[in-house]
Amino acid sequence: MKNHLIIKQVFFYLFLFSMSNICFTQTFVSGNVSGIWKLSNSPYYVSQGDITIASADTLIIEPGVEVYFNIGGFKFNINGSLFAEGSIDSLITFGGIPSNTGRWQGLYFYYSSPNKKSKLQYCVIRDAGYDDHPAILFNSYHNAIVNNCIILNNKKDGVEFDHSYVTISQCTILNNGANGINCKYSIATISSNILLNNANSGIAWDFWSFSRDLIYRYNLVWNNISNPQGPLSLVNMNGDSCDENLNILYDPLFVDYDNGDFHLTKESPCIDAGDLTLRDPDGSIADIGAFYYNKTTHVNYPNNLIKPNLFMLSQNYPNPFNSETIISYIIPKPTFVSIKIFDINGKEIETLVNENHSAGNFKVKLNAKDLPSGLYFYRLISGDFIKTRKFILTK
Repeated sequence: MKNHLIIKQVFFYLFLFSMSNICFTQTFVSGNVSGIWKLSNSPYYVSQGDITIASADTLIIEPGVEVYFNIGGFKFNINGSLFAEGSIDSLITFGGIPSNTGRWQGLYFYYSSPNKKSKLQYCVIRDAGYDDHPAILFNSYHNAIVNNCIILNNKKDGVEFDHSYVTISQCTILNNGANGINCKYSIATISSNILLNNANSGIAWDFWSFSRDLIYRYNLVWNNISNPQGPLSLVNMNGDSCDENLNILYDPLFVDYDNGDFHLTKESPCIDAGDLTLRDPDGSIADIGAFYYNKTTHVNYPNNLIKPNLFMLSQNYPNPFNSETIISYIIPKPTFVSIKIFDINGKEIETLVNENHSAGNFKVKLNAKDLPSGLYFYRLISGDFIKTRKFILTK
């Protein structure tokens, strides 16, 4: 009997030893948070309710950390200071829980005190925007810097400033369901950003901010439904047409847009087209967007692929249009996809897509030269996901 107990104890300690060599790298957080979130404890899961940085507290997030929010509107309230500073080869991610994908609410920055500041650098903020909320909200005179971030696939605005002091530069803001950036009554500098494929404007602003305290320059604005930009009256140092604030309107020419690689190819108009007072790590003038093109090696970091996580059907571009337009959509997993066109009475007009798809970002061209002018609808169906948008054909 004694030997039997010894054998059981031996196996028990062997089990504990084996378990001690397994790395359980996940942390559940709730309520008030502060201190340092370490890569060794990542990912961090927010699954019980909102989390908050109190006004007197600071939270530092190390490069490479992943933060996942459960669906149902959980958000991150920042009343103190948040320093989420990743690196070009080790991004910080804020998103919905991968195994239960859906919308979380977003990052909400509020006023704490004049000497409190926040910074987001080399972060990915995606799949947020519960109800009508933006993915990132700077409110009540929060003071913040946002650099080299990727803000994508959010339900409404990617970023909203409302009575705040914000600098946002060299970010890539794309595929959001409303505006890329929405600036309200704020003192803001918006410089050297790519604003791409957003369902409303690349940037929207109120007249007060634009006329007094908004600096909007050196940005690339492409394929948004509305592109607030002055007449292309000048030429920048690369020979590209631009407005008086050196904003350009071109395809950024990413390495692989469909598979989420938002590095720049060597032909990109974004290279050396950013803020003339800034320099990239290779010593050249700042490029536009989150990732610079390395002229010294001509090789970009290969591991920063931003994989699709949710279904998304973007507004067609251009809209209204005459004859031809492009419909963009995102498929997060291999599945069967159908996209059909309907007239205003609900009659099916045409099938654009009816096939199995791999995961990725896709585009399809609609040629409507044989259709009369009017209001039409297009609908994407894939499993339980159904999304309908309208377009206007004018001839």
